[in-house]
Amino acid sequence: MLKIATDSCSNISMAEAKELGVELIPLTIVFGTDSYLDEVEMSKEDFYNRLVTEKKLPKTSQPSPEYFENLFSEAKKNGDEVLLITLSSRLSGTYETAVQAKNYVGYDKVCVYDSALVGECMKFLLLEAIKYKDLPLAAVVEKLDELKKRVSVYAVVDTLEYLHRGGRLSRSVAIIGALLNIKPIATMRDGVVTVVGKQRGVPKACTFIKELVEGEGIDENYPVYYGYALDNANCKLLVNKISPQPETDIANAKNLSPVIGAHIGPNCAYIMYVKKG
Repeated sequence: MLKIATDSCSNISMAEAKELGVELIPLTIVFGTDSYLDEVEMSKEDFYNRLVTEKKLPKTSQPSPEYFENLFSEAKKNGDEVLLITLSSRLSGTYETAVQAKNYVGYDKVCVYDSALVGECMKFLLLEAIKYKDLPLAAVVEKLDELKKRVSVYAVVDTLEYLHRGGRLSRSVAIIGALLNIKPIATMRDGVVTVVGKQRGVPKACTFIKELVEGEGIDENYPVYYGYALDNANCKLLVNKISPQPETDIANAKNLSPVIGAHIGPNCAYIMYVKKG
């Protein structure tokens, strides 16, 4: 039997994980001296409400090795295979910790899979893995490898303040950017967040993303995901620019994982899809 697991950066709630029959391993969110297990002790809504009132940027930390050791030990005991899909190894130590746990348990029927992605992109890979769970583990991994190359995600970042507070922008650049209403457009490339453009104002940023999407083309055999952080106003703008079914996509849009939201701040909007092969 193949057991599938992922970490909480995948934007899957505990309720969804239970319904899907997968194991969800929480990362930790730290506000000052207070720490919370993501999706267990702190919801996305609670996280963002606190984020906008805190003076210091929250931190996130990878799961305890014991989570992985327990998962792998149980699988070893039952003779099950395990596919663990983690957020990008270039953004977190989660992947490396899981690999170390696998080696500690000494069980070869475990694949710690580096998604090289975050958020809804991970959720997409997870749902695809579930479709193929009756195949051998190696075949499932091959399917994910093929799809991962075609996953695209673009996000408009509403505020530069959190990039500055996280040390990714100087104070002067953040101030000038705010005065000029500059909105960066970010994507995932080679496992890291990369800025692919900058526009003045959210509407122009959404138009820029629309042009990127049209240039790549959406494979309609797969779902398209939209999302936001805290407030969905900018997400509505993005959906209305791109989607042929805006009402449905706005209703289905999800709040972004706190693990990512802690670094880019509230009110961002994103689209995730599979580009044409």
